[in-house]
Amino acid sequence: MESIIKWKTGHPITACNCIVSVKNHKGKIFTSTDNWHAYYEEWNIHNYKKGYTVIGWYPISEITPLKEE
Repeated sequence: MESIIKWKTGHPITACNCIVSVKNHKGKIFTSTDNWHAYYEEWNIHNYKKGYTVIGWYPISEITPLKEE
């Protein structure tokens, strides 16, 4: 089964639990999960003070669970 995440960019308009794609100060990109507050700036300042930048996000609630075949 193929699974594709269509990453969202910009500012979320509501709080959500999200999977996030993050770039650190050395340019390394990794994926994590986090609780995203209603305003991107608040979340970004609180969790990524040390040079981390969110480059994409996707609400976990929108991920379709794997179905057994």
